[in-house]
Amino acid sequence: MTKSKLTEKVLSFQQSGRGRELLIHEIALLVYSSFLLKTSLSEDQTGEFLCFFYRDMDHLINRFSYQGKPFEAYLNIILKWRLKSFLSRTSRKKETVSIVNDARFINIIQQEYPVLEKEMIKVDPETAGMVQSITDKKRILILFMKEYVISDPEYLPHVALITGFPEKWIEVRAEMLKRMVYRRIRRYRTLSEKRNRTFFKLYLTEKKLSEAYTAEDISIYTSEITTLNNRLRLTNKELSRVSFHPTNREISMVTGIPKGTIDSGMFYLRKLLHDTSDRYGKAA
Repeated sequence: MTKSKLTEKVLSFQQSGRGRELLIHEIALLVYSSFLLKTSLSEDQTGEFLCFFYRDMDHLINRFSYQGKPFEAYLNIILKWRLKSFLSRTSRKKETVSIVNDARFINIIQQEYPVLEKEMIKVDPETAGMVQSITDKKRILILFMKEYVISDPEYLPHVALITGFPEKWIEVRAEMLKRMVYRRIRRYRTLSEKRNRTFFKLYLTEKKLSEAYTAEDISIYTSEITTLNNRLRLTNKELSRVSFHPTNREISMVTGIPKGTIDSGMFYLRKLLHDTSDRYGKAA
């Protein structure tokens, strides 16, 4: 069989290494004008596919081995496989866009980290003498530890002065609590990624169910959707339990203050805040 001109050029390049740019340009034109692409892709998609395929051309030329069939036949086989891969990738891209625009997914990701506001009141050192009670000093220390992750470090000297605890002692224990909280934040991020993957899979499975015809497929997809919904529910439940503040047990562990004292102190502070809010509300 007589070799085609393109086959001769490819074999010549393999031997000499010359004329690479012209050869790739000729192959690119052949790919762009191929009947396979014209019947499978739009004009814009054809341009995208050419960019996708272009990176493989050197490898394509170097791997060609003449065995009686022209380079064009080899190119056509590779083109079919690459086109299949391109269409699959394009389809997944469209699915992803559809998923992230889905109202349910938007509602889910809006449940990300709760807004943490800095509510710690800056204390003037001159007012330190006003706090005489040991119980009140402990309550101030507990409140500071609870909010340390989002508090300004400049409050630390004031808290030390008011409570009578050494500044370094407070700082070391507060940093220990911060590390504990950051571990939970990392856990939250991991769970968020798991939740998003589950939702994506659920979305795709629901779409497959809508396109299913056989009773067997419908049964399989329905069962999978039930499993994914349960997994999504459990993951969201885990996310809701992640605390962005140190727990009372953790504060007790690093400070040595009994957990019962911390529980009662936080209860007192919440009640005081509630009563104060009520008084201001009535005055207004």
